[in-house]
Amino acid sequence: MAKKLVPNLLSGLLILLMLVSWFLNFGILRWVLTFLLFPLISSALFFTGNFLTTRLRKLPRYALLLHILSYPVFLLPHLLLPDGDDAGNIYAFFGLIRGVEESAVLNGLSFALFVLSGLIGVGQIVLFFLLRKK
Repeated sequence: MAKKLVPNLLSGLLILLMLVSWFLNFGILRWVLTFLLFPLISSALFFTGNFLTTRLRKLPRYALLLHILSYPVFLLPHLLLPDGDDAGNIYAFFGLIRGVEESAVLNGLSFALFVLSGLIGVGQIVLFFLLRKK
């Protein structure tokens, strides 16, 4: 029971941390993404993938690696996504990173990590159904 509870609590904690960072770095880009239900969809994929992975009795190495990799890949794009520009300069990571050049790099990195996070979540769900039948 505790083996399944810890990863699920960690997933919930990371989603909470993502929401805090989402609102503390809120700007025009996050406003648009919120109306597109982006945080809800990414959180649902992340939590579902991790929840199903912990339901398996024995994980192969690649499934365990995918599970562990899902945590930082979920959180990093939410933290690094630059925003602002509606009320001043572009900023990222709670205002600690400022500047147009840095934000262009972080913007590309964030969106690449968003896509990777979604693929990992879908991969975990598919692996659950493939490994469950064995």
